[in-house]
Amino acid sequence: MSDALAASRLLPADILRVGASGLRSRRLRAALSALGVAIGIASMVAVLGVSESSKADLLAALDRLGTNLLEVSPGQTFTGDAAELPESAPGMVRHMQTVEQASAIKALSATVRRTDRIDEAETGGITVTAADTDLDRTLGATLLEHIERLREERGVTILLVEHDMDVVMRYSDMVVVMGEGRVLTTGRPEEVRADPRVIEAYLGAEAVEEASADG
Repeated sequence: MSDALAASRLLPADILRVGASGLRSRRLRAALSALGVAIGIASMVAVLGVSESSKADLLAALDRLGTNLLEVSPGQTFTGDAAELPESAPGMVRHMQTVEQASAIKALSATVRRTDRIDEAETGGITVTAADTDLDRTLGATLLEHIERLREERGVTILLVEHDMDVVMRYSDMVVVMGEGRVLTTGRPEEVRADPRVIEAYLGAEAVEEASADG
């Protein structure tokens, strides 16, 4: 019986020679493989570059909008058609912990026209947009902060016509209350809020009696 053959082992130099011979014998295949690797790396670099560019554009857009106002609009479907946000979208946004207020608007198919004597094909009319009733409060949070900063930085007096009492109490130094075309009272916010004439005009005489009884 003959002895078992010893296991052979390729040295590093042998591995390099075998690999080099394969590249030399299949030059086109080796070139295509190298090209594929180069294209893959270039694609990854391009994707990362687009992501960074999109991130920079998003941050710039946020800076233009302000620190506390974001606008969400629908994009397109996979078929390229205009997408629509579901009716539950505003409610879902309001449930986010970092969102203070949210309102929605929607462009309607109806239009407003000055006269019915002009053919509809000749003019599109005025576009009608429906909005939530609290839209002014949602937008006012940003607008009033800008107004307050403008007043502090430039020392100017700003006349603000507002019916939201919370806004009036928070941002006003002096309040003028009007009812039925005449001035009811003038004073500081806390004084105006307790004025019986203001309470009666906006809440009724019964509210004045209740306020007097509580006082």
